Amino acid sequence: MPYQSDKDNPIKMVIKDYKIGFIGLGRMGREILPKINDRYRVHFVYNRSPEKYRYIDKLDTETAESPEEISKNCNLIFLSLTDTEAVKSVIFGKSGLISNLRGGTVIIDMSTISHKGSTEINEEIVKSGAHYMDCPVIGSVAAARNSSLTMVCGGDKSILEGLKPVFSTFCSKIFLMGPHGNGLKMKLINNIVMGLNMISAAIGVSLGGSAGFSPETVSEILLSGGASSKILDLKRDKIVRGDFSPEFSLEHQLKDIRYGIELMNNFALELKLVEDAENLFASACTEGFCSLDESAIYQYLRRLASVER
Repeated sequence: MPYQSDKDNPIKMVIKDYKIGFIGLGRMGREILPKINDRYRVHFVYNRSPEKYRYIDKLDTETAESPEEISKNCNLIFLSLTDTEAVKSVIFGKSGLISNLRGGTVIIDMSTISHKGSTEINEEIVKSGAHYMDCPVIGSVAAARNSSLTMVCGGDKSILEGLKPVFSTFCSKIFLMGPHGNGLKMKLINNIVMGLNMISAAIGVSLGGSAGFSPETVSEILLSGGASSKILDLKRDKIVRGDFSPEFSLEHQLKDIRYGIELMNNFALELKLVEDAENLFASACTEGFCSLDESAIYQYLRRLASVER
């Protein structure tokens, strides 16, 4: 049943009118959740893998048995999930959010999913009188820890303005990109560029290795001039140390580039460079680099170089 009071209109609601639920305790979600909870209580949390509840043992929040329990008890719901299939499962699957979704509820989807999938989800959510905003975040796990993520949103401006105090607990920059779907467009553009920059930086350091230079020296020189990139600055230590423990996994970068290519196809764009990047990440994944950090593309290139010799 839809809410029956004016408080259930999110345009009129203020922070105190919301009861917050959170779904998804991956690397990003488990950093964002405590930031919100420190200032605004998160009442219910759900994760598909119960073992991840250990990350929130010290928080004053309840764990839900299902997404349905979240939508039954909360009217502001954050999603931080892996991909389109995961989001659809949580919303439309058995005991999903849609089962108890009430009018006036606001769903803030911070997941990076396909633009097409997000559009399909939104079409169903609005039928219930609820609101679904695509608000993916840009930045690393460390940025989430430091409350310096960038959020790019698609959806209702009034809702966004009302929720900025909550978003500001984990974001330093918040952009409204336009109507629903535009947040994801910007996030996918960002991740295409990030993936290309990661490959470019890895090629540079790998070529330097083939020429007899150390990764430390090549990275320092690249970062000192026009070849510098944010991603090399962030991943330099991983490359130098050979520590490819995942912060943002290679398989997630591959997923996002594929979603980006799907988006480009909507614009009738065919960019071979992006397709080549997809193929390179896919090949690395096939060779066992999937679960490593995206910077492991450097290690894969070094392996190719040694094989080709």
